[in-house]
Amino acid sequence: FFFKQKTAYEITRWLEFRRVLFRSTIFLFLCLSSFTFWAQPGKKEYTIKNKKAITQYEEALKEYRILNYFTAEENLKKAIELEGNFIEAYLVLAQVYEDQRKYHDAIQPLEKAMSINPQHFPFGWFLLSEYYLLEGNYAQAESNISKFMPYPKENIQEEKRASLILSSCLYAKEALAHPVPFD
Repeated sequence: FFFKQKTAYEITRWLEFRRVLFRSTIFLFLCLSSFTFWAQPGKKEYTIKNKKAITQYEEALKEYRILNYFTAEENLKKAIELEGNFIEAYLVLAQVYEDQRKYHDAIQPLEKAMSINPQHFPFGWFLLSEYYLLEGNYAQAESNISKFMPYPKENIQEEKRASLILSSCLYAKEALAHPVPFD
């Protein structure tokens, strides 16, 4: 995908696919991680206990649901400022940037979430590899996809896509190391 000349339409479709994939993954993650929410009404469990940070986070989710990205981003940053290890806030902040197609900005919060607890959201390694691949940072993309590979995959498409990213990284690194002159 990344080395063959693509039309603007194909690139747009690919980015839209990525956006939908990321949104559905984050939504699934939030639903699964909040399973205890339904079992105990009013009692939600997060990776942190700071009530002020949780309140900011929940306000951000309300804003995010109505697509008010600016306010959601501000609330998420406040939550992170109050509690620096708030994994969920970092993940949703990355989602906010992804939805706005600010892929470069999505890297930092996603990296922070993964550094706090790499097993909390393993698909984050996959997402980081794609962001780095889009930036042309093949070494980082390879490093992140290699961290994702041992985890179980949701479906065969995810497995194939992860393998494609890894092979694309290896090919790109080799191509850059041994460029072919064009005369």
